[in-house]
Amino acid sequence: MVNKTEQAETPDNSEFQKFVEDIEELIKETSTLTGDELARASEKLRERVALAKLSTSVMGGVLAGQATKAAAATDEYVNAKPWTAVGISAAVGLILGLLLARR
Repeated sequence: MVNKTEQAETPDNSEFQKFVEDIEELIKETSTLTGDELARASEKLRERVALAKLSTSVMGGVLAGQATKAAAATDEYVNAKPWTAVGISAAVGLILGLLLARR
């Protein structure tokens, strides 16, 4: 049985923040850009979009892995202690029922 929750390393959102900063910078500069400068800015934006997509993909994979681990740990716990799981589920259901009945 898993006693400690394992946390996978998640990539920070620095790529996304940098992407947003680049977009903001591009918006500020678009009024003064000429043909070649506009082409360079467009290429830079394409590169940042590609990096942001890659970062998002990696984060999605990490989150999916964490969800799989959590589901496996829950399944293992329920199989090891079925009556405890039933009791916890009943208590949560009772609490939710009471809270919803008050509304």
